[in-house]
Amino acid sequence: MNRIYPLMLLLIGLLPHQANAQLIRLSGTVRDSATNEPLVKATVIIDYRKSLTDTTTDARGHYTLLLTPGEHLIVVRYLGYKPFRKIVQLADSVTTVDARMATLASQLEEIVVLSKGYDRNVREPLLGVSQISVETLRKLPSALGEVDLLRGLQMLPGVTSVGEAANGVNIRGGTTDQTLILLDDTPIFNPTHMFGLFSVFPPDAVSGLDLYKGNVPARYGGRAASVMDIHLRNPSLTRFRLTGGAGLVSERLTADIPLVKDKLGLLVSGRGAVTDFLLPLVSKRLNNIRAKFGDVVARLFWRIDDRNTLTAMGYANRDVFQTTLLGTFANVNATANRYSSDAQWYGSLAARAHT
Repeated sequence: MNRIYPLMLLLIGLLPHQANAQLIRLSGTVRDSATNEPLVKATVIIDYRKSLTDTTTDARGHYTLLLTPGEHLIVVRYLGYKPFRKIVQLADSVTTVDARMATLASQLEEIVVLSKGYDRNVREPLLGVSQISVETLRKLPSALGEVDLLRGLQMLPGVTSVGEAANGVNIRGGTTDQTLILLDDTPIFNPTHMFGLFSVFPPDAVSGLDLYKGNVPARYGGRAASVMDIHLRNPSLTRFRLTGGAGLVSERLTADIPLVKDKLGLLVSGRGAVTDFLLPLVSKRLNNIRAKFGDVVARLFWRIDDRNTLTAMGYANRDVFQTTLLGTFANVNATANRYSSDAQWYGSLAARAHT
């Protein structure tokens, strides 16, 4: 008996050392797969949903764990990165497992921020109102490449053309003089060029329009037929931008001029048709035809603070038309007909407070 007790005590003293000898040291480094930068505070989980042994990486992206021999599942997680998973078989006294993690930034879906939500017609009682953006108008078929506001409206129900030799459109049976046309709160009385062929609104300066075909709000003065409220876009307040184009009908040029960064900007957009010299190439009967028009719009935008803005708008247009095909009107004999309008000037000043 005296010999057994010392042997038992010796075995009991050796048990902890034998248990420590069975643990295997697992270590490694967690880094970004693209930049090779160490990821600090990344979570390293061993045997997820079993032992729930875990740790975090230090300032160098390094981690260390003591595990029992055998098969283990290593999971490394870090915010913004794809999880790293690997099954390892621990047999040696020291094992190294490095993790290279791929970022998820390139896998995020596109986020589109709109100024007007899709459910505005549900949240607000907008009966008989059609809202059209200039991006929608550009997708519609156009004559000779000209994006035309009034032609695009004719695609809507209840809107018809007056004719090629008349101005405006008919909306819900009302005549053209029963429709109020506003350009940034400024009434426009002659909305077309060339006797109805093209509208007077520069497409590069327009952001969209609201067409009220019924239930016209009281702020418009109570029109009998409808209201066409056209909005100009704000200029860029961060960088200078110059855009333009040329076509068979007209040439256009638009400039965004930031006067004071993030505070004051100016938008200038002009359009002119000076390609009437090409008409004789189509037919010799068009030798004496002259058809020119032009319009220019300027919008000054001042962001006073986060809730108050001040805008000023100026607009002008002019038409020149000459033909020898129509010479007699109302018992008046003539050999030619010429129409030349003086420049029409419009302007408005508006201050808005956003709550």
